[in-house]
Amino acid sequence: MYADHHPAPARLLIHAHDDHPPGRHADSPLQRLLALYPSGSRATQREPLRLLIDTLDGENVLAVDDAGPLVDVSLPPGTYHVTAHLGDSHRGYTMRLDQGASFDLHLRLAKPAS
Repeated sequence: MYADHHPAPARLLIHAHDDHPPGRHADSPLQRLLALYPSGSRATQREPLRLLIDTLDGENVLAVDDAGPLVDVSLPPGTYHVTAHLGDSHRGYTMRLDQGASFDLHLRLAKPAS
């Protein structure tokens, strides 16, 4: 039997959420589709979401300048620092990812002022 000496990667799912009007649930499949395919008066210029993932030693493992609503990343087990930038708003998160585990990070960043 083949023995794999590489640890199973961890999976980090980063969910980017906008602020939504009351009564509208952003996590519904319809809302996710509408966010991906704006049309007509809904088609407006959006501020890019920048994501950085670094090890605690400061080594950058991922940089995305214009992230979509869902970013799926496989990483070796370890502790990581995620930084999200949307306009002037930014947040930082530190998390431990265990071997073979999946972690959902839900970003709630305020939209930049229009």
